[in-house]
Amino acid sequence: MKYLLLLTLIIGAINTFAQKTKIAIQGGINLNSINWKDNDPTNTQSDSSDYSFTKTSGKQGFHVNLVVDIHTEENYYFETGIGITKKGGKTDETTTLQPGSVNFKRVQYFSPTYIRVPLYLVYMPEIKKKYKFTAGVGAHIAFGVGGKTEKSTTINGGAIKKQNYKAKFGVNSSDDFKSTDIGVGAKIGFIMSDNISFGASYERSIFNNAPKTIERTNNALFSTIGLSITKYIRR
Repeated sequence: MKYLLLLTLIIGAINTFAQKTKIAIQGGINLNSINWKDNDPTNTQSDSSDYSFTKTSGKQGFHVNLVVDIHTEENYYFETGIGITKKGGKTDETTTLQPGSVNFKRVQYFSPTYIRVPLYLVYMPEIKKKYKFTAGVGAHIAFGVGGKTEKSTTINGGAIKKQNYKAKFGVNSSDDFKSTDIGVGAKIGFIMSDNISFGASYERSIFNNAPKTIERTNNALFSTIGLSITKYIRR
């Protein structure tokens, strides 16, 4: 219901500013990473959330967006829209759990999927040139809707235990992330013709995405470099 309401509001805004609106379809790849820190000083076998994260790294994803640019004043647009984006990353974890000096290792691949709404201020010159430079800054809000998580665990060098399941969003320690991700970002682009542009962007979470029940001891932030192609269907 909330996604339907969101889409209705966007369509309403398009109709209101129809004479000053650019509409585009955008797609591209995401170069994702996740910065996950465990701040719990304890290290016991009963504390299943407490592992020392020795390394975090990247994982590729994608994005597909409906882009709406609403003219505000000369050369500036308010950009919004709605789209699907795949975030995520990889964590390598290792620790010695007590009591018993249990050697624990785990590798996790996170590939959560979100519905994303951007809120950007974009500089887009009105001059009639073949190539035009654009730039923007702003924020986004995204709602978790799917994806998957893969885990490989080894205890005391034994057999590798593998788990694959759909990404879970919520407040419990058994969930992967909070339901909502909020972040800030910047973007640049080049309009190569009247209908096509190429761009790059960087976005980063500003709030902890670890589920609420473990957010005091865990901190998870997404970072995404996006490379995209945009085709304007209305200019």
